[in-house]
Amino acid sequence: SRFDAVIKFDKLDKAAIEIILNNEYDRQYQALDEEEKEVIEQSGIRDVIMGLVDKLDNARQIRRVIREAISTIIISIGYCITDKRLNSGAFSVMQYPVLMTV
Repeated sequence: SRFDAVIKFDKLDKAAIEIILNNEYDRQYQALDEEEKEVIEQSGIRDVIMGLVDKLDNARQIRRVIREAISTIIISIGYCITDKRLNSGAFSVMQYPVLMTV
């Protein structure tokens, strides 16, 4: 962003990145309904995300990576298409915050 040229950001250390990864994963996970949580748990994506600690270096990047990983898993299994609420007309992207950026 244009502010990056003005504001100097220090790289986060590994411990800080792990804390942000855990907090952000938990925040996005809690926004899911129970069926989505089950799908995400079965995917094992949390371990994959936590394995990226050496590859990520800022909070914005961490949020994006987690959001995209969770969204990809949910969409790849067709969950949002087969959701019963979609057929009832009650489906809303706002119910699935992680899908808002797809």
